[in-house]
Amino acid sequence: MAKGRWPVRTNTWPIPGYKGYWIKTCPSSAPRPFIHPAGAKFGKTWPDGMYVYVHAESGFADIIAIEVCCNNQNFNDKRSRYTPTSGNVQMTLPIGWLESDLTIQKGRKRKAWEASGWFAKKPTADLTLTIRHLRALFVLTDADYSTFGANHLPAGHEYFCRHRDLNQITRQEMQAFVKSMALMHHFRVRP
Repeated sequence: MAKGRWPVRTNTWPIPGYKGYWIKTCPSSAPRPFIHPAGAKFGKTWPDGMYVYVHAESGFADIIAIEVCCNNQNFNDKRSRYTPTSGNVQMTLPIGWLESDLTIQKGRKRKAWEASGWFAKKPTADLTLTIRHLRALFVLTDADYSTFGANHLPAGHEYFCRHRDLNQITRQEMQAFVKSMALMHHFRVRP
């Protein structure tokens, strides 16, 4: 992912009735949060990029995983990790990540757990949560993007862009695309 362009903390994907921010968890220099099958110690997935919104009181999280794919085989491998039929999936937020410093507005630093707005008190151990809603953004080469678009239908949780689009996050059309990944876009919006 393009470092420095995608925000560390955002409200881009609002969730009505909940407070707090979406936090970029990957890439990270701290122990990175990961996705895994429920109860498994094997088969961990560390996306190239990941935003997380935790509902600490309810024990679940919403995730947007970003996978940069260098070729079709790599894309198919990464895509298989996010297939809805793969069963109950969880994510773990290591305590080392929760206690790491995030740079937020105007260079201020806050611990990840504080900056998120998810917790009433400081967590003291790794936090494992059930994934409630997962979306995956696959970043493809121009050739793979064209081939996939002409020959396949994406699943409801899948989004696609080209490599060059990833660095264009500040452009208006890319902002509109990214905002379309909000959970609320699955529902009819009432005025």
